[in-house]
Amino acid sequence: MSPLSVSILSDLHFDSHFPSSGVTEAMVRKLFDPIFTPNRMEPADVLIVAGDLGHDNNQNITIVKLLHKLYFEHIICVLGNHDYYLINSKIAAHYDNDSFKRAQEMRDLLNEIDGVYCLDGNVVEIEGVRFGGCDSWYDGQYVLHHLNPHYEYGLDHVQSLWKHTMNDAHHMPNIKRFDELWDIEKPKIEAVYQQCDVMITHVMPSINPEHVDKMYRNDKATGYFTFHGEKYLKKTTAHTWVYGHSHSNQDVEVHGVRMVANQLGYRNEAIKNGLQDKRLEIYPNTDRANL
Repeated sequence: MSPLSVSILSDLHFDSHFPSSGVTEAMVRKLFDPIFTPNRMEPADVLIVAGDLGHDNNQNITIVKLLHKLYFEHIICVLGNHDYYLINSKIAAHYDNDSFKRAQEMRDLLNEIDGVYCLDGNVVEIEGVRFGGCDSWYDGQYVLHHLNPHYEYGLDHVQSLWKHTMNDAHHMPNIKRFDELWDIEKPKIEAVYQQCDVMITHVMPSINPEHVDKMYRNDKATGYFTFHGEKYLKKTTAHTWVYGHSHSNQDVEVHGVRMVANQLGYRNEAIKNGLQDKRLEIYPNTDRANL
């Protein structure tokens, strides 16, 4: 039985790497050939994008169509926090100051492309491999569990901290609380995490400090980059859980699940960190997921 070859990448932030219009195949190849076809390798069968395509839906669609044409028969994605952003007054007015409208338009446009799937609490099967996913969100539990001396912090503190530290609080005008989207996304996780072989979320499903970059383990903003997903990791049918958001990469086994991230990041981060191909071989209906 042949495995399905799957490349993973997240936090593409297209508007950090490409002009607002006039994106060409040559531009896309210059950035993505070293990632998806290193040393003249053939591209994988499937690309997983674990969120944060960019701030402009039209640009996102243009580049996703090029990735589909140039590299991948199938592209599976979820949205990230930046895919909800209304980054300026013109965009905000276009979507009536409603981040959900922009996100839904993005999903609809992606799902209109044959071979491209934007998951939102559902499962798609490709060659016997079931991919489940949703955007997910953070829940602030990292702050409450690990940065809470003498139990002095409560949810009001987490909310106040969010307002003062996160761009999310300012570029999603109709979302007023840090955990508002968590309440929406949690049922979507629960609908699919026991129905798939590969689980995809934008946010990491662990508040274990060992799974956080050492640079950020004592940073209170880390509460907005994780969610308390241990019960999902323990009980999921997925052997692989792909995530993004943190702009740091990881490949670790947690409760028998391979939790993995490969994140491009903004232009300066991609240049500094180097471009990486992260390719998995996924076998249908088994627990095997090997590089």
